[in-house]
Amino acid sequence: MSDIIQISDSVDTLSREQVDFNKKILLIEKRKKEINTLKERIEAGRRIAMEHIAPLEQKHMALTKEYIRLLDQNYDLRFFKKKEKEKIAFLIREELSPFISNGALDDELSTIEEKYFSSESKEEAAELLSELFGFDLNGEDLSDLSKVREKMDAAQAEREQAAWQQRANKSQKKVDKEDVSKTELVNVSKTVKQIYTDLVKLLHPDREQDEEKVAQKTEWMKDITRAYQENNFFALLHFHQQFMADKHHHLMDQMDDSQLKYYIKLLSDQLKSLNREKKLLKDQPMAQAACELVKGSKRAQQNRLQRQIEDWELEIEEQQVKNQEATDKERLRLYIRHINVEFLMQQQLEEFPFPLF
Repeated sequence: MSDIIQISDSVDTLSREQVDFNKKILLIEKRKKEINTLKERIEAGRRIAMEHIAPLEQKHMALTKEYIRLLDQNYDLRFFKKKEKEKIAFLIREELSPFISNGALDDELSTIEEKYFSSESKEEAAELLSELFGFDLNGEDLSDLSKVREKMDAAQAEREQAAWQQRANKSQKKVDKEDVSKTELVNVSKTVKQIYTDLVKLLHPDREQDEEKVAQKTEWMKDITRAYQENNFFALLHFHQQFMADKHHHLMDQMDDSQLKYYIKLLSDQLKSLNREKKLLKDQPMAQAACELVKGSKRAQQNRLQRQIEDWELEIEEQQVKNQEATDKERLRLYIRHINVEFLMQQQLEEFPFPLF
């Protein structure tokens, strides 16, 4: 049975408040379903990714680490000229960037990172960070990335706290302006008590002889009593809709507009909370990629997964070739000759030696 609570069956007889109430209820039900669906899709996509994609990513990461180590070894050889070493250093920085951004630097890669990110680039990074986060920082501070991240986290937390306080102040001003009368609050309590009383009369287990029905009604009454004790008006309305559908419209249609205005405010608050929950779910790391894996029909999902697997396998093959080239000085020299070092050196550094956000 549907648990959507609405007022009346005749749209022509509804006031503006009643129409607004119905719209809010429908939006809340829709948002709850969207959130549940999103949770299921994210979880299903993550399971697929962990089983099929993650092992390939780990293999590619291991090969890339080996490539960085090989480039570092070549950089120290006298075989390569100064311009060639500049290109090797650029390649090392490029290959290190994903590890830095993902916080995946081990001790060996951290040593290499310290070697190839120049003091000039670190000064630029420190200056930008100071502007973004409002704290003093210099290039030398970037040697201890954990402390830098602590400063960034603290600055971000301070900003979030200030934003939260600003929103709280606005909300308080709004509440101060609102005149939620005691009569409305009393009406809510009266309605809650009326619904609870009706449900108790209908569902109390002492009125039942069948043991199986007694057990079921006992569970129902636990949930109903909890909702009543918490003064959860909307939960009780759901129970009323489920068990007393024939009396449902009569109850809702008795509400006057002053009561409905208060209920609409409660519904608006609930809708805002659900919208925030949905946004947080969508903003989770890899949530979008996880949902993409389970989008469409089963066949479409399988085809999409197969393409991703093939893409990763190709990436692995290409990385294996690069690693093989890096073991041969002559082949590496031929490879880096194709890199326009002047062009690369003129490009603005896009990746700093740590994640900015």
